[in-house]
Amino acid sequence: MSGSATPQAVEYVRILPELVLSIFGMVVMVVDPLIDERRNQRTLGNIALLGSLAAIVATLYQSQFPGSAFWNMVNVDTFSVFFHFLVTAVTAVVILTSYEYMEVQQIRAGEYYGLILFGAVGMCLMSSAVELVLIFIALEISSISTYILAGFRRRAAISSEASVKYFLLGSFATAFF
Repeated sequence: MSGSATPQAVEYVRILPELVLSIFGMVVMVVDPLIDERRNQRTLGNIALLGSLAAIVATLYQSQFPGSAFWNMVNVDTFSVFFHFLVTAVTAVVILTSYEYMEVQQIRAGEYYGLILFGAVGMCLMSSAVELVLIFIALEISSISTYILAGFRRRAAISSEASVKYFLLGSFATAFF
């Protein structure tokens, strides 16, 4: 990175998968109230799947630009590219396997798919973070999404209990971190 205070274009390429996942997560959340309830599940799932596949393509593109970015807080190397690919591929598989589950459980899909994408953002960011502060922020981004996903079935008492227990465990772990 040059000594300038503004990031260069190549630095944005080095966080491209995170940007793609974040944008698609926001698109899923914005489109959710705008589409018909019956078509909601599949349409939002397809948008989220498209986002995770676009993040895989962004990871392949990102691998051509190794190096540090954003004042040496992010580093793109083979390790981070591998985990970016792994996280985004697992995200795509989770989205594919949750189509039928969402229909059977009759759960609102917008928040679900958005939280999965935002959780993947935190995991991808954690794999390329260099500074401890950024690792902590990435861990919290991922954790908050999974706290909410643990209690996503609001009608089931066991889901709420699991969410509270997971949140308390995570809060104590954060206090020690």
